[in-house]
Order: sequence, then C-alpha cells, then structure tokens
Amino acid sequence: MGRIIGVNVVSDNKKSLEYVGSLGTGAVKVGRYEAGRTGLNEVQAQELGLAYKTTLISTLNHTEYWPDYSDIDIKLIYEVGSKRLLGAQVFGKKDAVLRMTALTTAIHAGLTTDEIGFIDYAYAPPFSTTWEAINIAANTAK
Repeated sequence: MGRIIGVNVVSDNKKSLEYVGSLGTGAVKVGRYEAGRTGLNEVQAQELGLAYKTTLISTLNHTEYWPDYSDIDIKLIYEVGSKRLLGAQVFGKKDAVLRMTALTTAIHAGLTTDEIGFIDYAYAPPFSTTWEAINIAANTAK
C-alpha cells in the first residue's frame, strides 16, 4: 500500500497505480509438513453465494525414480461454468508450498482450470513429474 501511495503522490495521473486487493495467500511448515492457501476456500465461496466446484488430487512432488519423492495434495476451488480458478490449497512434505506462486498468479490473472491444465511448467526429474502437479489438478476439474 505504501508503494502505491508513494507512486501516486509523485506521478502524473497517467501513471497512477490502483490497489487490486489481496488473495490472502499464506504458508506454514510444521515439522516435515508444509501447507499453503490462496484465494477463496469453500466456506468463503459459500458465504459469497458463488456457484463453485472443487477438485482434490494427490500426486508425487517429483518423478519417483528420483530419490526422496513424496505425495503432494492440491485442492482447487473454481467457478462453475467458466472454470475460473477462485482458490487453492496445497499440502505435502516437500515442495508443496512452492506451487503456491503459480496458483496465486493464476488466480490473479483470472485463468481457468482449462488454461492452467496446459501451462508449460518447468520439468526435470528432481523438481516435478512430466505433468506438473498443478497441471494434473487442473485437468481433473470438470
């Protein structure tokens, strides 16, 4: 907020910035487990009277032939009809929260699960499976 105010105070009207809101993105690590959330959860979507659906998947954080792979769970909340992503939650032992950056960006940009399902995320065996966990989650949205 301070940056927006500062830019608007010293710039002409052509370059003023506007606050677009917050997604309430957060992350926590407890012992070996990590979790993150961004955007709306189901309770918030219900309170807003939104027509939404969810999908929940469990997949690997990276290729299983690379050492130390583990499960990662991703839940997506998306709008009925448009399939625009409204919120996401992740949970796992390793690299789960790193997915929050892409999911937060997707919500901010107004992407649909169909679009997210085909984003070309980086792939290498120590970091991801061939289909990134976010792709997998988005492709299960019906």
